[in-house]
Amino acid sequence: MDKAEEDEEDEEDEEDKKKDKDDMKKSLDEQSTLLKSYVDSKFASFETQLEKIAKLVSDIADAPVPSKSVSYKGITPLKKTVAEGEPLTKSALVDKLFELKKSGTRVDSVDIVRAELAKGPELAKIANKYNIT
Repeated sequence: MDKAEEDEEDEEDEEDKKKDKDDMKKSLDEQSTLLKSYVDSKFASFETQLEKIAKLVSDIADAPVPSKSVSYKGITPLKKTVAEGEPLTKSALVDKLFELKKSGTRVDSVDIVRAELAKGPELAKIANKYNIT
């Protein structure tokens, strides 16, 4: 009887192991489906936002591009006003400073040298100093 009992116990153990394996497979399947549904629910909003962004990008890509150049034919040039006159060039300013110096007006020689070496704003300062327009 010992042998018969052992065989029965072995069969019962094998059946229990088989049931345990089946239960484990079922629980793994349930776990995977739950995990998939959880992930799907969490990423659904991201997917919709990505779809919206992709649609916007494709709309922008399909939009017509305006021309990059501007036609000069439709634009009229601006004219100077009479009060402005022509801008004073460096050589004209130096010539006027020499004339003032020769006529006896107090003009510093340093200002004449500065005028020859100066650019933009410095020329305007020297011209304003001697009221040259």
